[in-house]
Amino acid sequence: MSYCRWSSDDFQCDLYCYEDCTGGWTTHVARNKLVPKEPLPPKIAWKKGAGKKAADAWVARHNRVNEILKKARRVNLKLPLAGESFNDPTLEKFLERVISLRAIGYRCPDSLIEIIFEEIKEAEATATMKGIMRCRIGKRTVKNKEFKEGWLEGRDAAITAVLRRIDR
Repeated sequence: MSYCRWSSDDFQCDLYCYEDCTGGWTTHVARNKLVPKEPLPPKIAWKKGAGKKAADAWVARHNRVNEILKKARRVNLKLPLAGESFNDPTLEKFLERVISLRAIGYRCPDSLIEIIFEEIKEAEATATMKGIMRCRIGKRTVKNKEFKEGWLEGRDAAITAVLRRIDR
């Protein structure tokens, strides 16, 4: 699954980012972009169960955007790293890459950085939890109730510590 594609946000994205099956996180930077000759219509917020009227409005906008983009011209990106590809070994490095590309001027969905940041927090919390479980099990054999109480106490402390470190 990709985090974003060049087609994201009505083709207003310059990055194609995904977790690579060979390892790491890959980012392809576009060489060019579509420049519409007229402004795109305002986005329509889609809500699950919004009904036929909302669905019809979304489809009408989608069709209008496609008409506009068919007439758009393609221009080369004159930014450093245009056309380059990168593979980052960790989510943290991937986040740094996306932030730096955005700072240079590349476009990507606003939610991309938030999504990566949330995945980092989840991964760190999971790794911490696994470490706590191994430590508790490795020390001695405990009764189920004692293990559960100690593990929950340690888990809460670990999650708090991870979140404090990330929020700095």
